[in-house]
Amino acid sequence: MKPAAARLVAGANELALALGSLAAALMMVHVSLDVIGKALLRLPLTGTLEIVSSYYMVACIFLPMGWVQARRQHIAVELMQGALPARLERGMQVFADSCMLAFAVLLCVASFGEAIEQTAVRETSEAVALRIEVWPSRWFPVVGSALVACALLLQMTAGWKGEPIEGDSAPGGHA
Repeated sequence: MKPAAARLVAGANELALALGSLAAALMMVHVSLDVIGKALLRLPLTGTLEIVSSYYMVACIFLPMGWVQARRQHIAVELMQGALPARLERGMQVFADSCMLAFAVLLCVASFGEAIEQTAVRETSEAVALRIEVWPSRWFPVVGSALVACALLLQMTAGWKGEPIEGDSAPGGHA
């Protein structure tokens, strides 16, 4: 049985993936309705560009990042994969995970500061006839990068203990 922390992170990653997927579906519907409205009725949906770029795209990119990391499905360059001794490959994986963890933490801290600032001023984007509050979408990078960091910490901890690492099904740790 997985430890409670692993179950919590897995559940949060599944929820974030579902929300990112929902954002993708809503974006398709929203843009389709805007195109149909423009083409057939000459009546576009106000704020489509702002909502798509400030909410849907940001959610699609950042929210599923922890889920992707938990399965080790990020893009990886494996020039020497399989040609090096297993111990050296494992060392390289630890180094790569450490670099990724540092990046995820830095991204989380930087985006957290930006999210706090934009929440305080209630950041908006102006569409033709309305102002759209976009500050909530500033929290998507915070959540996504925090989930990446959590997934990496769990993977690295399991690796240090010599336990199977979630997402590791191929040599060198890449699924």
